[in-house]
Amino acid sequence: MNAMIWIGALGMLSLSSVAAHPSRALAATAPAIRTAEIVAGEAISVRSRLLDEERTLLIRTPRGYDADTRRYPVLFVLDADWHFNVAAAEVEFLSECSYLSTHPAPPLIVVGVMNVDRNRDFTPTHCVLQRGMSFPTSGRADTFRRFLVEEVVPLIDERYRTVPFRILAGWSLGGLFAIQTLLDETPVFDSYLAISPSLWWDDAVTLRSLRSAGSMSPSPGARQLVATLGSAEVANNTSVAASTRAFLDHLKANPLQHVSVDEVVVEGFGHNLAPVIAYVDGLATIFADMRLPPDTLEEGLAAVDAYYQALGERYRYAIPVPEDVYGTLGWRLLEKGKAADAGAVFQRWVDRHPNSSVAVASLGSFCRETGDQERAVALLRQAIALEERSAQPRENFILDLKRDIAALRQDDAE
Repeated sequence: MNAMIWIGALGMLSLSSVAAHPSRALAATAPAIRTAEIVAGEAISVRSRLLDEERTLLIRTPRGYDADTRRYPVLFVLDADWHFNVAAAEVEFLSECSYLSTHPAPPLIVVGVMNVDRNRDFTPTHCVLQRGMSFPTSGRADTFRRFLVEEVVPLIDERYRTVPFRILAGWSLGGLFAIQTLLDETPVFDSYLAISPSLWWDDAVTLRSLRSAGSMSPSPGARQLVATLGSAEVANNTSVAASTRAFLDHLKANPLQHVSVDEVVVEGFGHNLAPVIAYVDGLATIFADMRLPPDTLEEGLAAVDAYYQALGERYRYAIPVPEDVYGTLGWRLLEKGKAADAGAVFQRWVDRHPNSSVAVASLGSFCRETGDQERAVALLRQAIALEERSAQPRENFILDLKRDIAALRQDDAE
């Protein structure tokens, strides 16, 4: 691919210093302030040969990306001007929040495609007037699709550690584009998240084309469509909801080979606000089988390993057992009085993730609970060192570990 690019920091927000107050009393009691940069990702400017224009891509890699060698699936987000930060935040929450066990989605590389002319890029046909609105540049979706497939995807695969599992997400006209891409012959994306798709476009041309094609099927290979609608859209039977429901009803009656279809209603939102929640619900639906079945967890670590090995065969990349699964299984075994089995799980966690501060800290906590306080202190200190060396140290986590060490030392003194 012949693309000229430049790279820059995206969203680097410098926390400004607070000027000293002239009052000596206030200055004496003012807290110490440290400044740091918050980096939300990077921006890549690409000169597109196909579009004959410069386009900007926004990239967010998972936490710890620079410190490991893992490869990751990729989420491609249309309308990145509005939805990149939303999607990136939801991916981070679903894949990292310690209160979610197991995590509803794996870590993903998030790629946002900034707009130049969305009416031109997302629409499959040229229709100047639609629903009282003017779309003079409409009808260039095929060219934009080629830009994604022939220029963007190869660039991302070249520059980042990716695996060949890709999700395309779009809202409104972007959702229309995502569904049209699903029906296209190029098997580049595996899952499609169509948020309130504007399938009303050109007198429901997508549905009309599908009906006229009869038994058409996308290229071989499993594909997944998750279409979301805001509950307010459904309640008011808007043109978006009516056209989407008609399209989905057709797919239910005439299923496409190798394509699974899910509909998700985002409660409490209409067309414009639905994406805020749709990325959570949609990604959780796409990766529903990432959540370990409780029965499998009860069968022990061997069954867990087998489950994720089979899952990797489906997604076409090696999926490691999520770290939180080790913790859930280990503590459950300890609660059942199976300390030896629990210890083996925590140790396996550390063996497989030696640079994980959470794994090392959890093994330390296990040692504390089972009476090996000396080893517990050593492991907690090791966890602190690992966390402090990480790209984004979590100060609260480090503070908690230091408190645990202090409590253990107090117990020894008594």
